[in-house]
Amino acid sequence: MIKPDMTHVKTLEEFYQEICKQQSDAHGEEYIAHHKALIDCVRDPAVYMVKELGVCQGGTLAAMMLQNPFQLKGYDIFPAYYQPYAHLFEEYAEKNGIVYNYYEKSSTDPVSVCNCDLLHIDSLHDPDHLMEELQMHAKFVSKYIVFHDTANFVNSEGLFKVIAEYITEVEQSWKIVDHFIHRVGYTVIQREERIPEVYNNLK
Repeated sequence: MIKPDMTHVKTLEEFYQEICKQQSDAHGEEYIAHHKALIDCVRDPAVYMVKELGVCQGGTLAAMMLQNPFQLKGYDIFPAYYQPYAHLFEEYAEKNGIVYNYYEKSSTDPVSVCNCDLLHIDSLHDPDHLMEELQMHAKFVSKYIVFHDTANFVNSEGLFKVIAEYITEVEQSWKIVDHFIHRVGYTVIQREERIPEVYNNLK
């Protein structure tokens, strides 16, 4: 993924427009298709607290912040790509009454675990790492988890197999509500409370 220089922008709105243009020009519009899925999830009235693992420059963080969630947290182990634009996020959050925090932490650091309604995972893109993230974070997510880079593309095996394994063998309280297979792809799962007696009777 490219890391364009956008230090000329003055507002978060300009930052978001510019990073979308730069990424779609470099990788194709399908590369940022998951932005719409994230925006739809943030707009759900049941979503108050949003968390992102893997901020990088902040493209998807901006997409979510611009929907004015009540609270937003971002985590990344390498803040150098985000720092030139940090003030844009902080200024927008203060102006719009958003409780916002950015943390220089790994997604598998225990301090990054907290309750949230929407979790976006776009970090290391390694199957073992994703499984560790799900085992740590998923049980604390009340509504949606959105994953980027879940399709098989070029030399990547994608991450969908990990998601399928988790929701069928580890925590059977999720359903897939969106699965985009083009280019790097994305996947959205939604928590679905199930009645144990019904499923037990099917065995």
